[in-house]
Amino acid sequence: MADKGMFNDRVAVNIPLKSDDNTEANINNDPPAYQNPHLNFNNGWKDLGFAIVFAIHIIVVIVVGLVLGLPIVLQHMKQISLEKPLRLSADFDIKPFAYSLSGAAAVGGLLSFLTLFALQLCAGHFIKCSFFILIMMQVLLGVGLFFVFPPLCVIPGVFILFTLIFISCVRKRITFAEAHLQAGCASLRSHPSLILVAVLMLIVEFLWFIFWCLMFVGVIRALNIDLTTNKVNMTSNQTQPATIYGLSTKTTPIRPPTFLMNETRKTTDNTPYSMKEGTRKKRMNSYSNDEQSQHMNTSQNLTSNTEQGNSGFIYKIVVFFLLLSWYWGAITFGNIINFITACTVGDWWFSN
Repeated sequence: MADKGMFNDRVAVNIPLKSDDNTEANINNDPPAYQNPHLNFNNGWKDLGFAIVFAIHIIVVIVVGLVLGLPIVLQHMKQISLEKPLRLSADFDIKPFAYSLSGAAAVGGLLSFLTLFALQLCAGHFIKCSFFILIMMQVLLGVGLFFVFPPLCVIPGVFILFTLIFISCVRKRITFAEAHLQAGCASLRSHPSLILVAVLMLIVEFLWFIFWCLMFVGVIRALNIDLTTNKVNMTSNQTQPATIYGLSTKTTPIRPPTFLMNETRKTTDNTPYSMKEGTRKKRMNSYSNDEQSQHMNTSQNLTSNTEQGNSGFIYKIVVFFLLLSWYWGAITFGNIINFITACTVGDWWFSN
């Protein structure tokens, strides 16, 4: 039987560790340091076509805003003192539109700066607070819709359900997101010039918003003037009587005096048959003329309704492309600052 002491002896055994590609693995050395990646700009632009189209789009917005929109705004500013505000149309006033959009831009910029400082101080608590505010807004929306139309409460209820499901799925990743935000804030503190770049891009976005508003006001005003002119022409055409062979079909009935009608009734029986037949033919001709005039008026009404429908469709198409223009510019300038921020964070990460 083997002695127990031999099992207590410690013997050093060297086992060579090899990787999958049959090269010796050295576990005593540190892993290689991160290498700062370099972008290769020798291959040229990959989206040169989109860049050219976007530049043309910017030029068109600025030119149209200065040519069509700026005179309207200046005219409106002159009429403010006369208490006769300029209206783009009968149902559209420029004053609340400009005030609301300018206020939204100012509030958005202020909230952006407050969000930046809040992320630097407490990123994790800020994420949790944003979830709480989102749920409270949906709850208040549901309560408000309950007093307006109770079945509409289902819509915010569904959004609350999806929000709670999303929070339950990401609650364990909030710490991970907080670490990323703290790393981004650390890179921001080491590169304070990034704040200046963000402010400059914010000014660029504000100028883009101003020129787009000028373009929007000018195009809508010009479009409403065009549609109003067509509507006036159609109305004037409807009020004019139709003509047949150069003669107007709009007749005014003339009622004879009562004594003449009585005399006519007395002499009707003594009238020859040929005269009665001629009178009947004249009545039939006048009746056919009335039918033709009614048919022409009906066709004019159908034409005017078709033109009004086409004008409304064109108006919606123009408004859609105007909103698409604003979204394209805003999202492009936003992506520029996002790209600069990502490059700054990458440079800070690989350099440290």
